[in-house]
Amino acid sequence: MRLKIIATVLTLGWAGAALAQTAVETREVKEVVVVKEEPKAPAFVFEMHGFVSGSLLVQDNSGNNYGQKWLFAGPMYTSDKALFTGDVRQTRLNFSVRGPKVFGGATPKAVVEFDMFGSDEVNAGTAASATVGANGDVSILPRIRTAYAELNWGNHTLAFGQMNMLTITLIPESLTHIAFPVSYAAGTIGWRAPGIWGYHTFGNDFKLEFAWSIQRSQWINNVASVTAANGQNAGTASGIPAFEARLRAMFGKTFSLWVTGHYQQEDMNGPNVLEAVNGSGTRSSTMTTYAYTAGMKLAVSLLTLQGSAWYGMNTGPLLGNIVQFPANQVSVHGWGAWGQLGLDFTKNFSLWLMYGVDIPNPTDARSAGMARLQNNNAAAMLRYSEGGFGIGLEYVRSQTLYANYQYSPGQPVVGAGGTGPGSAVGRTQVGQQLALTANYAF
Repeated sequence: MRLKIIATVLTLGWAGAALAQTAVETREVKEVVVVKEEPKAPAFVFEMHGFVSGSLLVQDNSGNNYGQKWLFAGPMYTSDKALFTGDVRQTRLNFSVRGPKVFGGATPKAVVEFDMFGSDEVNAGTAASATVGANGDVSILPRIRTAYAELNWGNHTLAFGQMNMLTITLIPESLTHIAFPVSYAAGTIGWRAPGIWGYHTFGNDFKLEFAWSIQRSQWINNVASVTAANGQNAGTASGIPAFEARLRAMFGKTFSLWVTGHYQQEDMNGPNVLEAVNGSGTRSSTMTTYAYTAGMKLAVSLLTLQGSAWYGMNTGPLLGNIVQFPANQVSVHGWGAWGQLGLDFTKNFSLWLMYGVDIPNPTDARSAGMARLQNNNAAAMLRYSEGGFGIGLEYVRSQTLYANYQYSPGQPVVGAGGTGPGSAVGRTQVGQQLALTANYAF
């Protein structure tokens, strides 16, 4: 009997163990392992960047323009001087799209950038320009800045379209004057042009960059210049492109140094017109523009020192010679330079001091009938920044020397002003501006 009971217990125990094992196996079978698939990267990546800018300004001179476009001093006001204005025109939007790799591993990208200087509705206070655009300076028209397509292989990039000239490279720190830096007409030369651009970088911690471009040759980009060149811009009428090159050495983010060169020609008569004829007989209608620039930036701890200088001939198309073009075919040499000192008091507060000059050769400038012989711009900015938001209080002072042609009979005069009270002829004009600006960059 006892043996029977023991056998029964063993049998039941074995059956229970079997059932338990079956239950475990059943549970293991029912467990499902879910593997999450990584989402595939989109074939095209769209981005939008830029900044929104707003300024409130007080100034005592119209300068080249009001507000965020201040380049040099115009005729001083003799009474009722104060102007109070606001400006949002340098607000900028940048759109880009990046696609899958092509051409042996190159990343293609298309970029287009706009700001709001499309209607220069108040240009030195002229009535004609004030009619540009609907409702003047509050319904502002966009202006295309850059538009290009690029192929990027990492250290080598080719771009096709409109970009900033290589002669610019760096502009002074500012919140109020970004699209038109205060160093324009005071040490910075360069504009934008359509063309082909190449950038080639070598090295790691120490980098050496060689950049080049073949651009459309430019002169004055407005209707008057087209009319004067028989239906074509005098630069394009030359029949050859403009050429630029830049060599830049970069030691991390601490120090950089660069040199650039620019060359182009202009046909002042335009196509289908013979050489110009004057009292001395036939003379060439071809003019040459060339410029050399050098610049540097040093950033050590709380201190930043940066600037650039240029020397060249007929640099009006690059906004040199105080943004002037000869009234005849007299070549004008000139030079300019600017420097800026920056001091970071704290992580958020910084002070920036800038000074720049532009000096056409006086003899050349007078022979060419230029109105402005020298310009000096000084600027100071106290800035608070946090994240992408910046608030700055900026002061600008321009001192511009105008030519006096009263003692030079027969000299052509272009834009030299009148001879009455407050005129610019033969006088040094001074203009000042104080601006409170907020920018949010994204």
